[in-house]
Amino acid sequence: MPKTPFAFSAFIGTLCLICTALWLFFPYSPISLHAISEIIPDRAVIDDNGSTKLEGVIYFVRQSYMTAAAEQRIWPIYLYMGISFIALALCLFGLKKWAQIPRNYFFGGFIVWAGLIFWTNTHRSLAEISWVFIDQLNSLGIISLITIGVLLSAAIPRLLFQVGDSSEFKQSSRNWIIFFGFSLVNLLLTYGKEFLSWDIKYAIPGFLFGQIAWLAYSFQAGQLNALLRWGINLFGLSTILYFFISGNDPGISAFVHWTLICQ
Repeated sequence: MPKTPFAFSAFIGTLCLICTALWLFFPYSPISLHAISEIIPDRAVIDDNGSTKLEGVIYFVRQSYMTAAAEQRIWPIYLYMGISFIALALCLFGLKKWAQIPRNYFFGGFIVWAGLIFWTNTHRSLAEISWVFIDQLNSLGIISLITIGVLLSAAIPRLLFQVGDSSEFKQSSRNWIIFFGFSLVNLLLTYGKEFLSWDIKYAIPGFLFGQIAWLAYSFQAGQLNALLRWGINLFGLSTILYFFISGNDPGISAFVHWTLICQ
């Protein structure tokens, strides 16, 4: 089995750490909350000693809140498109190498795909056509996350096998039972806390568990060719980063749910 290049492990591991940092320290919401205050003047008695009454102006403050869409910068979207196109090219060339697709069929299919998009959207502007490409890239990114969830299913068990291995079989068996028992209990507690509303404090969060599995996978040898492996991982991580930038919490939750199910 071929060894994993260090460049792949370092790059994917860095992106995993960036995703974890965004999840921990830089949560983003696409909805902003605005407070609106209104001062209402009125006259009322402010002192009454029986014979005289002192009146004055008092002010009431009425406060309400409005929700509005937060301002989004356009450069992260273009950056996501650029990275996604690179990842898509790597996936396509890796798929061509794996399936041994002839070059004419490969490039012909790509040209037909792009031509159909432009032909069916001739009445739209170039900016609107670019959003069609973004939607399709998002769909392909979700497919890559589904594929990654399946690939990550063996990362934690392989890591536990490697960590628990020793020179004696009895010691190795004891280590494996302890590690796998702890992993199974944590997996059940994490799933219960994330999706079954269990009131549990001591459980590794599902997103952190997924990033640990992804980091472990990046250092393990795989059966996919280098181009396909680079493309799928880059596509998946860029989609996760785009979810963070756009505040797509349901998308992140769906990825965590699928990753825990695949375990």
